[in-house]
Amino acid sequence: KISLVPSKTTVDLALPNDMILSMNSTNDPNQSSTGNTKNNSADTILISTVSPPPTPCLGLNREMEIFGILKSVSDPSLLSDLDTPQGKAFDWIVNTDPLRLCPGFGISCQFIQRYTMALLYFSTGGNGWLNCAAPDTGSDCVEEPNIDMICRVTSRWLSADSECDWCGNTCNSDSCLTEIQIESNNQTGVIPNEISELTNITDIRLEKGNITGTIPTTIGALTNLGFLDLDVQNLTGSLPEGLWSLTKLTTIDLNNNTLTGTIDTRIGNLVDLDYLQFNNNNFTGAIPDSLSNLANLKYAFFHGNDFDGVMPESVCELRW
Repeated sequence: KISLVPSKTTVDLALPNDMILSMNSTNDPNQSSTGNTKNNSADTILISTVSPPPTPCLGLNREMEIFGILKSVSDPSLLSDLDTPQGKAFDWIVNTDPLRLCPGFGISCQFIQRYTMALLYFSTGGNGWLNCAAPDTGSDCVEEPNIDMICRVTSRWLSADSECDWCGNTCNSDSCLTEIQIESNNQTGVIPNEISELTNITDIRLEKGNITGTIPTTIGALTNLGFLDLDVQNLTGSLPEGLWSLTKLTTIDLNNNTLTGTIDTRIGNLVDLDYLQFNNNNFTGAIPDSLSNLANLKYAFFHGNDFDGVMPESVCELRW
């Protein structure tokens, strides 16, 4: 804020933070040749350290800037197609989201995080959810909609509230998402690969629905993930390579899907694992000896598959 004292006029300018300047007019007749001020009436420019609040970004430039950011997250052709979940999420965050977020302002994780959560909503049939769907869907929004799901805050998805408060979500002190819990909520569709953008996530619980497709191949980017619960869905395909690099996992709960392929020997790298459910899928091959590396494993379920051979003796020795 610049104050021109003699004219008593105030002019607001956008200037860098932490900038302080005090100066006298060189045309001031009361100023000596040494530069010392003789009179308090001298023109003085004072620049405060307080930045003015940002003006909300508007119009086409905002849309283009948002597109420029999100094209590094999702395929640009999908962002441009309103028939895709990515296109719907992009359209929502540009034109409908009450927060009217501006790229470059706010919490560092918030912009892409909010887009990703809107994408998860559209990808899993959010408008058909039974609890806390978008404000215009007419669904209920209660704290305990069923025995599997508890909303920390009963805030609807795609509402004006922070995505941290949308039903089933939890964030850390930096307002970055750490937990997603959407269970027995009539979920459909697929889990988008873009979920890998939520790098602070520790818990994903998307159980008991009708989600199809594969477990995202990008899951290996979620290096803080400790709890993965995708059971009682209609997931297909093999287990993604990145799963075996998630060494903070304590729980893998994938029972009652139609997953195929084998159990990689690298499962032995998940030394913190204490709960494992692979039962009632279409897995084949042998149960790997490397399971014996999992000294913390307390519960493991493998029945209802097409495994070959017998349980390795080294694994049986873990029983307690």
